[in-house]
Amino acid sequence: MNTTCTVCGASLIERIQKWALIHGGRPPTANDWNPKKEGWPSSSLVQRVFGSWSAGMAAAGFPALRAGGQYGGKRWTRTAILNSIRRFELLHDRLPVSTDWARPLNGQWPQTSAVVREFGSWSAAIHEVETAPLRRRELTAGERAVLRERVSDVQKEKLRKAARVERELAR
Repeated sequence: MNTTCTVCGASLIERIQKWALIHGGRPPTANDWNPKKEGWPSSSLVQRVFGSWSAGMAAAGFPALRAGGQYGGKRWTRTAILNSIRRFELLHDRLPVSTDWARPLNGQWPQTSAVVREFGSWSAAIHEVETAPLRRRELTAGERAVLRERVSDVQKEKLRKAARVERELAR
């Protein structure tokens, strides 16, 4: 740590820990901190005081940032990335675009950079999802609930349409 800014370092550590507390225990990435929008110190200040972003996170008691923007978490494999894209599509009724994954939500999907590193480009990953056979895996309870809700909604809409058609025919 830069010895000329010991007080500043202690304040930054406190802010990093506060951010993590607000965000479910996950420490921020440099991209998470937007001083103009959210009032956090700039990531460049953290880097200046501690020498690097990772050193600042380590000073605040968090594990080192791994490739792909994960803090001590899993390394995103090709299969895990493809499954995450499919899961996103299932939940949002569309394939993700790269900006959707600029800020991953608690490890639900990898950062855009991890996808590009694994596939060479975002488009290549999306293309592979569209052309590769689906590898079966067990759905989470949340995914099953979403599917049941969507199927139920589709069935209800079909019944409503059928009732409207019958009413129209009965006139």
